Amino acid sequence: MKTYIQEHLKLIIIITAVLVFTGLGIASPVIIAKMQPVLSEELRVVSFEMEKEVYEYTGEEMKPGIIQITFENTKNEQIVKKSDEISIKKYMDNQKVGQASVEISVIGYQGTMVLDDAFLIRPAKANGMQIVSASRETIEVKWNEVAGADSYSLYRSTDNGQQFALLAESKELSYQDTDIQTNAVYQYYVCASALIDEQVVFGDPSDTVKQYTPLAIPVISSVKNSSYNTLRVEWPVVAGATGYQVYRNTVKDGEYTLITEIADGAATAYSDTSCEVGKAYYYYIKACQTIEEMKTYGDASAVVSGRTTPNRVGLSGSSGDGNTKVTLSWKKVSGAQGYEVYKNNKLVKTIDSADTLSWSESGLAKDAESNYKVRAYCIVNNEKIYGSYSRTYAKEVTIEYNYGAISEELSALTQYVGRSYVFGGTSPTKGWDCSGFTQYVFKKHFGISLPRTSGEQAGRGTTVSKNSRSSWKPGDLLFYKQNGRVSHVAIYLGNGQMIHALNSKYDTLIQGVDYYENWDPKTTLYCVKRIF
Repeated sequence: MKTYIQEHLKLIIIITAVLVFTGLGIASPVIIAKMQPVLSEELRVVSFEMEKEVYEYTGEEMKPGIIQITFENTKNEQIVKKSDEISIKKYMDNQKVGQASVEISVIGYQGTMVLDDAFLIRPAKANGMQIVSASRETIEVKWNEVAGADSYSLYRSTDNGQQFALLAESKELSYQDTDIQTNAVYQYYVCASALIDEQVVFGDPSDTVKQYTPLAIPVISSVKNSSYNTLRVEWPVVAGATGYQVYRNTVKDGEYTLITEIADGAATAYSDTSCEVGKAYYYYIKACQTIEEMKTYGDASAVVSGRTTPNRVGLSGSSGDGNTKVTLSWKKVSGAQGYEVYKNNKLVKTIDSADTLSWSESGLAKDAESNYKVRAYCIVNNEKIYGSYSRTYAKEVTIEYNYGAISEELSALTQYVGRSYVFGGTSPTKGWDCSGFTQYVFKKHFGISLPRTSGEQAGRGTTVSKNSRSSWKPGDLLFYKQNGRVSHVAIYLGNGQMIHALNSKYDTLIQGVDYYENWDPKTTLYCVKRIF
């Protein structure tokens, strides 16, 4: 604010002769009064220096002194006045947030002037900063109101206080931070601010608060039966975990018992070896985190159950009776009360004794492979609890055939020459088709059962090179293909001859292999199979 002081100096020296009226007959002595000169010169404030330029709001009046003021007169001359030459008349706006002014006068000069924006009162430090709540999704912080503040700036650190970044501007006194992760450390502070002369002015930062977010909820991936008395509980590693607790119960609901505490955050499994065979158990786990040397356990996983079962049978087998008998044997299985024997995936024998450790079957078909498996069982609450199946023991009946005898038997097939061809037929009296004929012959003359169709029969036996006729033997089956599928089958008799049920025109006959293939060029030899 400009101060106006008169331009000229007036020196008044008044000499007054005072005559004494009452009781004096003579004139009084002359009294000479000398007065302090008063300047009336216009000055402009160039700059000023206060004892303190910025204050923090306290609610009290702020009254800083003035160190000096530099003026400039109309002659562009600068005049510096110190604090002892300056009188402070009053302070204005010095008790609230914002700019404060000071009204002053200069000793020896007329009038007063105002130093606008002489000093600043900024918002106070934010207090009461605290964590209200914390979860895996949200951290809520709050703070106390700061007088005169227009807004609040919240800062956050995700690197343990190394760096803070502005998280939010808010006019409220709390904030919910939802941009968080599990197993993390967050630190916060807040600053109050006010808009003063179109500029944002901040108070001091609040104290910093720290929050550890909880671990992720663990997930049990499986509860596996690894023995008749052992269940293995497995889970993926929980990031940041320093250990785990495993709880167990024999029913899903109710009170669970802590059965182990694992001091290894990298652990992914626990084997519970105190189980009873055939009994169901229920489990959940908790992950532990260590925060400033204090352990805390998070929420429990979902409950997962498992059941112990008898151990797996170790199966072996042997042959007898000219390779038409099989004897299966195994070692005693812990927790078993009996065993079941399966042949080609069908139950063929139940053994109601834990001490019976073998089983035999005789009279096996000469043309079939039998696959055997055994599993142990126990009975709990009238329920049969099974162990895992044993490995498969495959028994293939392979008998060394006397091809002389086979040739003799094949020679008897001449009796069927001329027998009727009937599509779908399977007997010499009512007629047969090609596969019906081969099926009848192998069952009647060699005791071997063949499937019904030529396509199915082509899947049996051992493959013999179709391009090496010298390796063919009497009794081999010749399969022919037409239009991409197996359509015909014949029995090889040796010496390039074969017998087959050809069609309804020629019925059953003996032909040369070459003659047949040339006679029906649409049909090509697909494969040769040895059934014996």
